[in-house]
Amino acid sequence: MNSLDQAEDLKAFERRLTEYIACLQPATGRWRMILIVVSVCTASGAWNWLIDPETQKVSFFISFRNHTLLTIRCITLISLFFAGIHRRVVAPSMHSSIVFVRLKVLQLLQLLTPTLILLFFGFYLFCVPALAPFLDTVHAV
Repeated sequence: MNSLDQAEDLKAFERRLTEYIACLQPATGRWRMILIVVSVCTASGAWNWLIDPETQKVSFFISFRNHTLLTIRCITLISLFFAGIHRRVVAPSMHSSIVFVRLKVLQLLQLLTPTLILLFFGFYLFCVPALAPFLDTVHAV
Protein backbone atom coordinates (compact mmCIF):
# COMPACT_ATOMS: atom_id res chain seq x y z
CA MET A 1 0.00 0.00 0.00
CA ASN A 2 1.59 3.24 -1.06
CA SER A 3 1.52 6.49 0.86
CA LEU A 4 -1.23 7.96 -1.34
CA ASP A 5 -3.58 5.08 -0.51
CA GLN A 6 -2.69 5.38 3.16
CA ALA A 7 -3.45 9.11 3.09
CA GLU A 8 -6.82 8.48 1.44
CA ASP A 9 -7.66 5.78 3.98
CA LEU A 10 -6.71 8.10 6.82
CA LYS A 11 -8.89 10.89 5.40
CA ALA A 12 -11.83 8.50 4.99
CA PHE A 13 -11.39 7.24 8.54
CA GLU A 14 -11.18 10.81 9.84
CA ARG A 15 -14.38 11.76 7.97
CA ARG A 16 -16.20 8.73 9.37
CA LEU A 17 -15.03 9.48 12.91
CA THR A 18 -16.14 13.10 12.55
CA GLU A 19 -19.56 11.98 11.28
CA TYR A 20 -19.94 9.57 14.19
CA ILE A 21 -19.06 12.19 16.80
CA ALA A 22 -21.34 14.74 15.09
CA CYS A 23 -24.14 12.17 15.26
CA LEU A 24 -23.62 11.87 19.03
CA GLN A 25 -23.67 15.64 19.64
CA PRO A 26 -27.47 16.26 19.72
CA ALA A 27 -28.12 13.48 22.23
CA THR A 28 -25.12 14.54 24.29
CA GLY A 29 -26.39 18.12 24.33
CA ARG A 30 -29.78 17.00 25.63
CA TRP A 31 -28.20 14.87 28.38
CA ARG A 32 -25.94 17.79 29.35
CA MET A 33 -28.94 20.10 29.65
CA ILE A 34 -30.81 17.55 31.77
CA LEU A 35 -27.79 17.15 34.04
CA ILE A 36 -27.32 20.92 34.36
CA VAL A 37 -31.00 21.55 35.17
CA VAL A 38 -31.18 18.76 37.76
CA SER A 39 -27.85 19.83 39.30
CA VAL A 40 -28.88 23.49 39.59
CA CYS A 41 -32.26 22.54 41.05
CA THR A 42 -30.56 20.22 43.57
CA ALA A 43 -28.04 22.91 44.50
CA SER A 44 -30.75 25.53 45.01
CA GLY A 45 -32.78 23.08 47.12
CA ALA A 46 -29.67 22.25 49.15
CA TRP A 47 -29.05 25.97 49.72
CA ASN A 48 -32.63 26.44 50.96
CA TRP A 49 -32.21 23.38 53.18
CA LEU A 50 -28.99 24.76 54.67
CA ILE A 51 -30.36 28.23 55.44
CA ASP A 52 -33.58 26.89 56.96
CA PRO A 53 -33.47 27.46 60.73
CA GLU A 54 -35.56 24.33 61.32
CA THR A 55 -32.78 22.14 59.86
CA GLN A 56 -30.60 22.64 62.94
CA LYS A 57 -33.42 21.82 65.36
CA VAL A 58 -34.69 18.55 63.90
CA SER A 59 -33.00 15.30 62.92
CA PHE A 60 -31.47 14.69 59.52
CA PHE A 61 -34.27 12.47 58.19
CA ILE A 62 -37.03 14.75 59.46
CA SER A 63 -35.37 17.75 57.80
CA PHE A 64 -35.31 15.82 54.51
CA ARG A 65 -38.97 14.93 54.99
CA ASN A 66 -39.72 18.63 55.52
CA HIS A 67 -37.90 19.49 52.27
CA THR A 68 -39.57 17.06 49.88
CA LEU A 69 -38.40 18.88 46.74
CA LEU A 70 -34.78 18.53 47.80
CA THR A 71 -35.33 14.85 48.52
CA ILE A 72 -36.91 14.28 45.12
CA ARG A 73 -34.13 16.22 43.36
CA CYS A 74 -31.39 14.29 45.18
CA ILE A 75 -33.03 10.98 44.33
CA THR A 76 -33.38 12.10 40.70
CA LEU A 77 -29.73 13.15 40.50
CA ILE A 78 -28.52 9.90 42.06
CA SER A 79 -30.80 7.91 39.74
CA LEU A 80 -29.42 9.73 36.70
CA PHE A 81 -25.87 8.84 37.72
CA PHE A 82 -26.84 5.22 38.29
CA ALA A 83 -28.48 5.24 34.85
CA GLY A 84 -25.16 6.33 33.33
CA ILE A 85 -25.70 9.99 32.51
CA HIS A 86 -22.03 10.67 33.20
CA ARG A 87 -21.11 8.33 30.33
CA ARG A 88 -23.68 9.87 27.99
CA VAL A 89 -22.48 13.40 28.71
CA VAL A 90 -18.84 12.67 27.90
CA ALA A 91 -19.44 10.08 25.16
CA PRO A 92 -18.00 12.02 22.18
CA SER A 93 -14.82 12.99 23.97
CA MET A 94 -14.51 9.49 25.40
CA HIS A 95 -14.87 7.86 21.97
CA SER A 96 -12.43 10.24 20.33
CA SER A 97 -9.82 9.77 23.06
CA ILE A 98 -10.11 5.96 22.82
CA VAL A 99 -9.67 6.12 19.04
CA PHE A 100 -6.74 8.52 19.46
CA VAL A 101 -4.97 6.19 21.88
CA ARG A 102 -5.56 3.16 19.67
CA LEU A 103 -4.29 5.01 16.61
CA LYS A 104 -1.15 6.01 18.51
CA VAL A 105 -0.57 2.37 19.49
CA LEU A 106 -1.11 1.29 15.89
CA GLN A 107 1.30 3.96 14.68
CA LEU A 108 3.86 2.84 17.25
CA LEU A 109 3.47 -0.78 16.13
CA GLN A 110 3.91 0.23 12.50
CA LEU A 111 7.10 2.06 13.43
CA LEU A 112 8.44 -0.81 15.54
CA THR A 113 7.53 -3.70 13.25
CA PRO A 114 10.58 -3.40 10.95
CA THR A 115 12.83 -3.10 14.00
CA LEU A 116 11.28 -6.15 15.62
CA ILE A 117 11.63 -8.14 12.40
CA LEU A 118 15.29 -7.17 12.13
CA LEU A 119 15.86 -8.10 15.76
CA PHE A 120 14.19 -11.46 15.28
CA PHE A 121 16.22 -12.29 12.16
CA GLY A 122 19.39 -11.00 13.80
CA PHE A 123 18.78 -13.32 16.73
CA TYR A 124 18.01 -16.18 14.38
CA LEU A 125 21.06 -15.61 12.18
CA PHE A 126 23.63 -14.98 14.91
CA CYS A 127 22.45 -16.72 18.09
CA VAL A 128 20.87 -19.90 16.77
CA PRO A 129 24.04 -21.10 14.94
CA ALA A 130 26.02 -20.44 18.11
CA LEU A 131 23.54 -22.51 20.11
CA ALA A 132 23.42 -25.35 17.55
CA PRO A 133 25.98 -27.58 19.30
CA PHE A 134 24.04 -27.35 22.55
CA LEU A 135 20.75 -28.06 20.81
CA ASP A 136 22.15 -31.18 19.15
CA THR A 137 23.38 -32.58 22.46
CA VAL A 138 20.02 -31.95 24.10
CA HIS A 139 18.18 -33.80 21.33
CA ALA A 140 20.73 -36.64 21.32
CA VAL A 141 20.18 -37.43 25.01
